[in-house]
Amino acid sequence: GDNDSLHREKYIIVSDQDLEIWINPLYEDDPDSTWFQGGERENNSWQQFIGETGDRREYLLKIYDSLSGEKESGTGLLQGKIREYEKMRRSYNRDVNRWIRANRDLFVSQVIEFRKIPGRDLNDLPSGNRAMTLPGSLDELDLGNPLIIKTEGLKRWMDDAVKILLDEIAAEGSKDTLLIEAGVASVERVRHENPLIYGWMADYFYALFNDMNMFEGIISLQPYVEDPGCLTSIKLMVKQRGAAAAAIAPGNIAPDFHFINAGGDQFSFMNCNDPAGFRLLLFWNTGCMKCLAITKQLYSWYLEKDPDDRPAVFAVNLDELYNVDGWKKKVHEMPEWQHMIDRGGIDSEAANAYGILTTPVLILINSNTREIVALPESLGEIDLLTGAVYH
Repeated sequence: GDNDSLHREKYIIVSDQDLEIWINPLYEDDPDSTWFQGGERENNSWQQFIGETGDRREYLLKIYDSLSGEKESGTGLLQGKIREYEKMRRSYNRDVNRWIRANRDLFVSQVIEFRKIPGRDLNDLPSGNRAMTLPGSLDELDLGNPLIIKTEGLKRWMDDAVKILLDEIAAEGSKDTLLIEAGVASVERVRHENPLIYGWMADYFYALFNDMNMFEGIISLQPYVEDPGCLTSIKLMVKQRGAAAAAIAPGNIAPDFHFINAGGDQFSFMNCNDPAGFRLLLFWNTGCMKCLAITKQLYSWYLEKDPDDRPAVFAVNLDELYNVDGWKKKVHEMPEWQHMIDRGGIDSEAANAYGILTTPVLILINSNTREIVALPESLGEIDLLTGAVYH
């Protein structure tokens, strides 16, 4: 066959067993060409489960899609079809539960959990209630079992539920409000379940709101992050970054860090030549709309200034995906600045040094003394602070 036929993927469950597998790559979908050591149960149980339930699940998903289309077209007799679909969905989920119980001593049972089909809104709910469809999808899961956070299935489940909600409210102007409401309701839904699941859910929505630049959402999660019963990794990160951020205060010495510039060369921030009296350190992200807006405004302000009356700008891109090509395309439009990209996003060296948890952030530094002057929140504030020396 062609070369594409050589690129294949195989789903393998690795738990607490020693695993041996024999595969003929060209025929890996043929059971006679892929086999494990004798007595292997995790993968064989999974394959048996998929073989007996996979077609049934796909059939139910197709019915759901067709009912969604009928809802849009207003076809009659829809309510009866919805009731029949719900009856089949619940029956299928009960059978999945039986598989979970039969495999309760295997890790594969945690994977099977996410083959259930959650209840979805096929009726015309008032928009104010739509936020509850997301936490309601969690009712199908065993939220007392902390092992589910060790699977990719939980994240996929949540991603699917979020997408369904966003699709439902796409035509409304209150997307941010509804998504934040749904996120808080989901965290509240698991608040009295296992503390690890409670913490995982807070982490999930913190990351989601941060990626979507929903700062109101991040603020809404603060009570949960501060809850001692919420075992979230965000809490540890916030605590660690809080200590670093406390040191990033006016009068303190700005920390050094290393960076890669647009030409691919590595430099130390504090060792860069800088004829200006001030350095303006900008933390931003090419995937952040607020960052792009502020960067555009700042660059226009910069060009209006006399070269002797403007700070040297060092723009640090905290791109988690390390999209160098996308970054270079943006920085090509701002050649007067020093540009650098830091691998790892908010987990990078520079972000850790300055306690950065989100972007954009501006830090004004005295080039001669290396002291932090301010964390300005407006261009007018930069004018005032730099003008006191320049003029």
